[in-house]
Amino acid sequence: MAEIIDVLLKKHPTLIKEVDDFGWSALHHAAIRGINKLAKELLKADKSIAYIVAEKDNNKTALHVATCKGNVKIMKKILTYCPDCWEMVTSDGRNILHLAVEFKKQEAFDFILKKSWVGNLINQMDAEGNTPLHVYAATPDFYGSDLVDHPQADKNVVNKKNMTPLDVVGYSDVYSVRQNAVMKELTKNGAIAGFWNPFVRGIDLPSQTKKSDLEKKRSIPTDIRKIADTHMVVAALITTVAFAAGFTIPGGYDGNDGPNKGLANLSRKAAFKVFIITDTLAMVCSAAAIFLYFIGASFVDRLKLMHSFLAAVILVIVAMGAMVIAFMTGLYTVLENSLELAIIECVICSFCFPVFYYSVKRAFS
Repeated sequence: MAEIIDVLLKKHPTLIKEVDDFGWSALHHAAIRGINKLAKELLKADKSIAYIVAEKDNNKTALHVATCKGNVKIMKKILTYCPDCWEMVTSDGRNILHLAVEFKKQEAFDFILKKSWVGNLINQMDAEGNTPLHVYAATPDFYGSDLVDHPQADKNVVNKKNMTPLDVVGYSDVYSVRQNAVMKELTKNGAIAGFWNPFVRGIDLPSQTKKSDLEKKRSIPTDIRKIADTHMVVAALITTVAFAAGFTIPGGYDGNDGPNKGLANLSRKAAFKVFIITDTLAMVCSAAAIFLYFIGASFVDRLKLMHSFLAAVILVIVAMGAMVIAFMTGLYTVLENSLELAIIECVICSFCFPVFYYSVKRAFS
């Protein structure tokens, strides 16, 4: 590859700095495709190409492109030949740390945070006044605790909308478990709500902020109410079934005269004991979930409702799992004499749990 580049540059020395219709140089293309050897040879030939900006692509340099794609090896190559290249920003004012967070490139993000000059990037604002921490607060499915924990990160800086990072994550349109975790991370590290968040701070509204807009953000979408109503019906059904199963136990009761009259016939069997415990667990969890849904119906604040809603969802999931185990052990108790059939029944019931696991994992990831 080195020989080919040498031949091309000898015949056409200006070729290395020529750009395509988007303003991309050869180094830009090497960066996006992750061609490390090509990037190295181009930089050896003329390191100034690292400073070429793509005028029709947000003024991105090759380092910006490599960061967006997460090509850390090429990032290292560029910074080796051009150590100050990290200072350059895109046309909207974003640096490479902004981009690593925005495009969720974990390896590039970790690499940048370890550099000695990261302090110059960590609180740098883009054209909208957003620091990398603001971008992290608004970016779903990205692990950036090291940025929140960084001693040089200003957790309470405000952007041009007077929003702190805590405001940004708190008023996202979609509430999630991840959003709640980021809010806790920020609060733990000293983040506070900005003037944009008068409901938390208890202060007067800024003149440029409409109260109706803020209330709309805090209001509860009708879809959430409908989902909660559906879940409450499911929880009520589980409660009803679990309650009924507690009194129509497997094996029935002892009807003979004597000290054991009225007691469960199979009470000494281990499977029966598991049945009783799991049936009780299903009953209690589903009843608690109904209570949380009932209480949540009185909330007018979206965040409060979502906390109650998530807790109720977890309780319903536990109740479902417990009900399946109760059904499985209840049948096993009365089928113990037909061990083969009992085992088949247990295996079939067990298929529910992988479904539960992967569904919950996907929903809460």
